[in-house]
Amino acid sequence: CRRVGFMPSGVRIPHCPPMLIRNAILKDLNRLKEIEDAAFGRQKINENRFTIKTRLLAFPKGIFVAESGGKVVGYTASELRGRITRFALDYDARTRHSPKGPYMYIATLAVDPKFHGQGIGQVLLRKQLVLAKKLKLRAVVLSTWYARKYYPRFGFKVYRTIYLKNGEINYHIFIREVG
Repeated sequence: CRRVGFMPSGVRIPHCPPMLIRNAILKDLNRLKEIEDAAFGRQKINENRFTIKTRLLAFPKGIFVAESGGKVVGYTASELRGRITRFALDYDARTRHSPKGPYMYIATLAVDPKFHGQGIGQVLLRKQLVLAKKLKLRAVVLSTWYARKYYPRFGFKVYRTIYLKNGEINYHIFIREVG
């Protein structure tokens, strides 16, 4: 099953299990942490439970989940920022979220590995892009190394490359203008 394009909440795609996209709630927190660990634990860039919870408290309309068969199978979380900032792990999102900030920072886009290849990440990413447009933001920003080939397909460009002290690339900051 392959999904293409943005699907509104609850749309059924022929030959695909029903997928619901909705805002996350505190009750989802344990499952979000499980997905975070499954998606990013091997790279040791998985967020702690506290950070996920504070993102939900700081900007609840910026956290979406994909649900299939009553189970959360993926999620994305964003914050608004006043400026483009570097990647960080394990912080209180309430101290970084800027309600009137012109930049959306997509902090997480994670899908349970058992559900990879079904277009769930695409749908969640497009949901964030629609929200950014609705909020009339300047740009959407994210940081990644592992998915550096994924985001250009959605109009993201490398804004800055962050290097380790030994000169190796640590990660890229990507940006996509909203428009």
